[in-house]
Amino acid sequence: MSDAPEESTDGPADGAQPDDTADEFKAKVEEFCAQFQQNQLDNGPAFSIAYRRLFSTVYRRAGNSARVRLFNTIGKSLKTSQRVEELVERLLGRLSAQDATRFRSLVRRVEKLPYEAADVRIDVGSVIEARETLNYPERYPAVTTWIEGLPQGAVLYDLLAGNGIRSVLAAAQPNKALTIVSFEPGYENFAALCENVRLNEVSDRVIPVHGAVGAISGLDTFHYRTLERGADQNRLAQAVDRQGNPFQPVASMRSVCWSIDDAVVRLALPAPTHLCLAVDGAELDVLAGARNTLAGPGVTNLLLLGDAAAAARVREWCRDAPWTAVPAPPPDYPSAVQAVQFVREVRP
Repeated sequence: MSDAPEESTDGPADGAQPDDTADEFKAKVEEFCAQFQQNQLDNGPAFSIAYRRLFSTVYRRAGNSARVRLFNTIGKSLKTSQRVEELVERLLGRLSAQDATRFRSLVRRVEKLPYEAADVRIDVGSVIEARETLNYPERYPAVTTWIEGLPQGAVLYDLLAGNGIRSVLAAAQPNKALTIVSFEPGYENFAALCENVRLNEVSDRVIPVHGAVGAISGLDTFHYRTLERGADQNRLAQAVDRQGNPFQPVASMRSVCWSIDDAVVRLALPAPTHLCLAVDGAELDVLAGARNTLAGPGVTNLLLLGDAAAAARVREWCRDAPWTAVPAPPPDYPSAVQAVQFVREVRP
């Protein structure tokens, strides 16, 4: 797909000023695309999905003066390496409600993951989702390797599943007959999870559960750090990020919370053999709520996705449990998300 937009067949919007000459506008397009390509190296799929479509939307609707403002805004923002989300918000602020809505519908699309082991497609609905998801196998190779190593017939609990990227990767593994139970309380992420299950035709292997996980079952408050699809660090009960720093929620809603022990019994779910724990600081609560499940012979492997502090908390928990951490290289920096595997020790 070319970076330059196609000419509109509808003409400019009412009241638009005359267009630049073909040569003048071509030069501006080439300048924009040069900046686009340079910055795409740093921002990856976020540019190709969001910026290109936003540019095309404005170009087709605007006359000369609006196009000049668009170029000025994009050029200034790219040169200062402004964050992707902030740039998109600034550009959306220049559009009418109709055009902003059109852009949001254009930016949502289905993308095929660059993944040789299986055909996996993801419905991308936000810039964050594009950045975090579309190169997931390459971005998180340790997680992908762990998923590929799940044994035949394993039952994976994906906690919390987000938009379902790990769940559909697991379900798509060929000739494995895996079952995945995916817990996710966020309303945008849960919708994305269900859509990705549908897109990949794995509804016979993935069981989406709309709810949080914790120490006990009941109702609690789920705090949203952001409403963007694909985002993490939303949190149950306390509005704190994975480092324990408080944040001001953009929204807080009551949510169903399950302990794993209760969910297995009361929802008649298949008992897990493997757990993937991505709960942004609530690891010990989730493990406390899975005490009976973890004490049984079924669960043999746990993958933690968290920072160094989360890994330290789970290693401390292992002192009183028949689990041990698999040695792994230290993270590049303490707050980096790392994948740490814990396996059940065989004790006589």
